[in-house]
Amino acid sequence: MSGIKRIKITEFSSYLNERSAKAESCNQVIDDIYRQCIPLAPGSEPKYVSKSDVGAMYDMIEGIDVILTLSDGSRVTLQEKVLFTTFRTATFETKKTSGKPGAWFYCTAQLYFVGYVSPDSGQVASYVLIDLARLKIEHNRNTLKWQHRKNNKEEREEEFMFIQFDDIPQSCIIAIHNPKKQEPEIPIFDYYEPFNF
Repeated sequence: MSGIKRIKITEFSSYLNERSAKAESCNQVIDDIYRQCIPLAPGSEPKYVSKSDVGAMYDMIEGIDVILTLSDGSRVTLQEKVLFTTFRTATFETKKTSGKPGAWFYCTAQLYFVGYVSPDSGQVASYVLIDLARLKIEHNRNTLKWQHRKNNKEEREEEFMFIQFDDIPQSCIIAIHNPKKQEPEIPIFDYYEPFNF
């Protein structure tokens, strides 16, 4: 059994297919991140399913994109987002266009990964791997620094909540790569040498 198995539904809109193809180009890099963080069995493979296949229910009903098999043979489920922006947030759908509850409410994945690929370099610039059950528990215990927004693109009106990487409780983070944004150096005088701390 492969250590990383991605569930791929074969019938999606052209928009989702294009987005999926871009994300797939980063699979090896993302796989390497998982292997650095989690003791996984060898191998990686896609599991292609049609919407009517039982295997599609993982994704469509439970919000599970990836099944990880650990080195001892036990399995862990994961929702995976690979995005091509410069944000550093974990974002969750709270309401679908239909008015039904979004993935935050129905997703049963144990882990949540979001990686941001730099549009300039094509490299994963930042990521976070979250214990999703713990984040949901923390959300219900405490006030977290969520921000909310609606998607008004393409006549879709989903609602989302998102949290900055820096505001995710440490107890919920399994792994994170969140380098600080570099501010351009502005010399005060021609002879000024900036200190390296």
